Amino acid sequence: MSLLPFLAVAFGAAALAMLVRDYRRLSLAIGLLGLVSATIASLAIVPGDRLTVGPGRLEATEFGRLFLALGCSTGLIVAVTGLATAWQRNLPAALLGGFGALGLALSIGDPLIAIVAILGGALVGSLVTLVRPVSARNVQVASREFRAIAVAGALALVGMAWIARPLGPLAQEPTVFGLAYLAVALAAAIRFGEIPFHRWAARLADSAPEIALPLLLAWAPAAFAVVALAWMDRSIAPLLLPLDIERATVLAVGIMSIVLGAAAAWLQDDLEHVVGYSIVQDAGFVMLGLAILDPSAWQPTRTWILVFVVAKTAFATWAVAVRTRFGTRRIPELNGWARRSPGLAIGLVAIVVATIGLPGLIAWDVRGRLIDLSLTAGPVRLLVTVGGLASLAYYGRIGLSGIRATSALVAAGATERPTRPLSDDSGPDGLAGIEERAVRLWRANRAPIASVGVLVLALTAVSVAAGGLGGPAAAAAPAPEPVAPTETFIALPSGEPSTEPSPSTEPSPSPSLTPSPTSPTSLPTAQPSPTALPSPTATPTVKPSSAATPSP
Repeated sequence: MSLLPFLAVAFGAAALAMLVRDYRRLSLAIGLLGLVSATIASLAIVPGDRLTVGPGRLEATEFGRLFLALGCSTGLIVAVTGLATAWQRNLPAALLGGFGALGLALSIGDPLIAIVAILGGALVGSLVTLVRPVSARNVQVASREFRAIAVAGALALVGMAWIARPLGPLAQEPTVFGLAYLAVALAAAIRFGEIPFHRWAARLADSAPEIALPLLLAWAPAAFAVVALAWMDRSIAPLLLPLDIERATVLAVGIMSIVLGAAAAWLQDDLEHVVGYSIVQDAGFVMLGLAILDPSAWQPTRTWILVFVVAKTAFATWAVAVRTRFGTRRIPELNGWARRSPGLAIGLVAIVVATIGLPGLIAWDVRGRLIDLSLTAGPVRLLVTVGGLASLAYYGRIGLSGIRATSALVAAGATERPTRPLSDDSGPDGLAGIEERAVRLWRANRAPIASVGVLVLALTAVSVAAGGLGGPAAAAAPAPEPVAPTETFIALPSGEPSTEPSPSTEPSPSPSLTPSPTSPTSLPTAQPSPTALPSPTATPTVKPSSAATPSP
C-alpha cells in the first residue's frame, strides 16, 4: 500500500530524531531529511489503495494525500525558516510525528479510531512546547494543550460512541442524535479554540514557541474537523432530524468566532495574539460548515480547511520573521517595517489575498457558499459577511504601521540584502573549515532566508486559495469507507424503526440519503434507502434541500 512508506518515514524519522536529540546537529539533520522524505512519500500516495489491518482497514484518499503533502512541505519550510529565526529543537520531530498520526487518521473509515489517532498526533505535536531545561512555564504551556485535547477528545468519543451502540427505544428520540451531534461539533470548536472556548488558545499563543503555532492551532484541529465532518455526513445528516436548537448553537459559536475574533485581533498590539485570534476567526467558517448538515457542504468546507491551514501557517511564520528581525512583536514599535523589508511586505499582501480572496478565487467562493448554505437572508447573514471581511482591519493596521516613519528598533534591524561575511584565513582547513564558513554564511543571511521562506509559504497559500494543486477536486473526493457496519434504522411493518444493524458492510446500491462514495457533494435522492429511514417523528432540518425531502 502506498500509504505505508509515508507512515514508516514519518514515525521512523520522528522517533530517531527524538532518540538522538542530545546530538543537536544529528537530530536536526534527521528531522529535516525526514521532512523531505515524508513530502516525497506523501506525493507518492495512490488514492484508493486499501490495506486490511485486523478487523479494520486503511484507505488512501485524494484529500489525505494533498493534506499530508501540504503539511509536510510547509512544515519543512517552517523548520528551515525557524533555523534562521526562532529555532525550536523539537520542531522537526513534532511535525513528523504529528503528520504521521494525522495521515493515519485520515485513512481510517471508523471515526472513533480516527479520532484516537488524531488525539495521539496532537499529543506528539505538543512535545514542541517542552524544551530542556523543563521549567514551570513549559509545563504550564503543555498542560493547557493537553487539557484542550483531553476535553475535546472525550466529547467527540462519547458523542460518536453513543449512537454507534444499539439504542433500543431511544432510536425514536431525535434528542439522542442531537446531543451526539452537538458533542462532536463542540469538540471541534474546543480544538480550534473558538469563542467562547478561546482562553486556552489565547494563552497558548502567548506562551508557546511562536514557530509551533501552525501545528498546534491549525493543522491538528483541522484534521479533527475533517473526521467530524465525515461522521456527521454519514451518521447525522441522512436522518433529516429536526436539530434546530443544536444547529443554532453550533452556528452561534461560528458567528461569534468570526465577528469577535476579528475584533479581538484588531485590538491586539502583540503580533502573536493577532495570529492566534486570526486563526480563531477563520476557523469560524469551518464551524459554519459543521452546522449545515447537508452533503452540499462537503466540498466547500474541506476546500476552506485546505486554504485555512496553509494561509495561517504563512501568517504565523511571517510574524516570527518580523519579531526576530526587529526584536519586537508589538505593532506600535514596528513603524516602517515594510520600508525596511519589502520581501515581508509582499508576503503579507499575498497572505491577505489567500485569506480573504478576491471574486473568482476559490477561497472567496467557498466562504460565500458556506454563508449561503448556513444562513438565510437577514441581518445575521450580513453580519457574518462583514465579519469575514473584517480581517482587512487588522491586516490594514499592520500594513499602515509598515509605511510610517521608521522606528529606532526597525532601523536597527537586519537588512534583507544578502551579504557575504568577511573571510578569515585563520580558520580550520578541510571539512571543518567548510562547515564553519557555511555556518557563518547562514548566520549572516538569516534575514533574507526568512523572507524567502515567508514568500514561498505565502505564494503556496495563494495557489491553494486560487484552486491550484488540485484542492477542489481533493476536497470533493470521498472519505475512507468504514469496514464494520454502523447503526442503521430499518423500517418495520408497523412503521417503527428497528435498531438492528444492517447485515451489509458496504453502502447500499439503492438510492440513499447517504452521499455517494463517488460523489460526496451530490445531493441525496428523493427516495431514501430503507436502511436510512428517519424516525416517524423526524421532520426536515431548518434548510432542507428540496431533493432531500423524505417521501410520505
